[in-house]
Parts: sequence; structure tokens; C-alpha cells
Amino acid sequence: MVDLFEEVEEELRVEQYKKLAFMLAPWVAGLVAIVLVVGGGWLGYSAWSEGRMSKSAQSYQAALDIMQRGDTEGAFSAFAAVAEKATPIYKSFALTQQAGIRLAQGRNADAAALFVQSADAAPKSPEGQIFADLARLKSARAVLDTAPYADLEARLKPLTEPRRPFSPLAREDLAWAKLRAGKTAEARSDFVKLQTMLEGPRGQDGNGVIQQRAAGAIALIDSGAGADLPKMIETIRNLPPPAPAGGAGGLTPEMIQQLMQQQGGAAGPGGPPQ
Repeated sequence: MVDLFEEVEEELRVEQYKKLAFMLAPWVAGLVAIVLVVGGGWLGYSAWSEGRMSKSAQSYQAALDIMQRGDTEGAFSAFAAVAEKATPIYKSFALTQQAGIRLAQGRNADAAALFVQSADAAPKSPEGQIFADLARLKSARAVLDTAPYADLEARLKPLTEPRRPFSPLAREDLAWAKLRAGKTAEARSDFVKLQTMLEGPRGQDGNGVIQQRAAGAIALIDSGAGADLPKMIETIRNLPPPAPAGGAGGLTPEMIQQLMQQQGGAAGPGGPPQ
């Protein structure tokens, strides 16, 4: 009798399993179909993405080849074609190359605009942020000597945040912009901070390049050049980093006097304009 009850119970369980299987069958089939569609879509997207990246690399290299042959306008057009269809990183690079061409032609405003476009096109990733910040820094530098201070501040101020990759360079450029705009006290305060900072690029002698230029700028401000100071900024910025032993930041009074004479400035450190 016990065996009979067990046999009946087993048949009932089997029947319940069958009903459950029939109920779940559509859901299982749907899940399998979704997995196949998603998996196939991902494989298809990967293949498309790799193909697009390869085409972008080829077209970008072709544009570089044109530029190396000396055909700058042809290269400019080729990079424009790359920027239209390429992946974000190659689009950013192509726009940067276009900006470089315009910069070499002295069309700084056009170059600055293209650098901004390059920054906007960069991938939205940590790596892409580095390329974007570099392009924005270049956009500011392209018009550093001509744009109004408010424009330069808008370009550079976000890049000066501590965690941004080019913060020291952006802080230095903003200090030069203040100096050119006649904000001498603010600029000097910024250069003092730059002179004592620990980060930033180093020269072959191991000394901080920005720190040495900041020291030279402080010496220039303290020389009393006054109204002639903006005329001399480009000359000072283009100087190699001064040797630490050469007076205040390596910029001696004699050097300051010589630079001022070259720029049509004062007769000597602290002297009145000629």
C-alpha cells in the first residue's frame, strides 16, 4: 500500500513539473532570444566600431602625409574631412592639426576657435579630459597677447583647478594675462605663489621652469617698469629659464635695463620712461 501511495505521489509531482515547464517555456524562450539579440548586437557594434576606428586612423594618416608634403591647405581640407566622420579621438586630433596650421599662418583667432572645437570633440573619459584640457590651454595661448582679459580668464580659470592636468601652466598663463591687463599687484601675487609651488615641468638642470620664469617676472615687476611693462612681456616670456644664481630669479638689473631699452622702455630699473 505504501508503494502505491509513493507511486501516485511521484506521478503528481511529474505532472506538476510538466505544467510548470509549459508555463515557463515562453519566458525561457524569450530570455534566450534576448540574449542572442543583445549578444549579436554587441558583436556587430564591436565590429562596426573597430572598422570605424581603422578607417579614422587611415584617413588621419593620409592627411598627415599631405601635410608632410608641404601642402598645408590640402592638409587642412583633409583634416576637415577626417573631423566630419572620424571617431571622437581622431576628430579631436584632426581639429588640433587644423588649429596648428592656422596658428602657423598667424591666424590666431581661427586657431583658438579650432582648439575649442577640438576640446569639445574629445572623448568624455579621463584620458579624453587630458586632450580636452590641453586643447583649451592652447586656445588661450593662441590669443594670450590679443584677447581681452575677461576672455582669457574664462578660458584659463577652469584649467587652474588643482586636479586639472595642466593647472600649473594655466596658472602661469593667467598671471601673464593679468600682467598684460595692468593687474600688476594680482599678477605679482600669482607669480609669488608659482615661484614656491612644487609641481610643474622641470628643465635639464632639474629646476622648475615655471618657478624660474615666475622669479624673472617678479624681478621685472619690481624693476619699476610701470606703464612699459606690457610691451616687455612677450620678450620675457620667450626667454629661456634664467639661471638661479643671476640675481633675482636670474634676471639682473642690467638684463632688465637692456630689455627695457630694446622695447623702448625706461632708462633703467626704476627709472622714468624715456
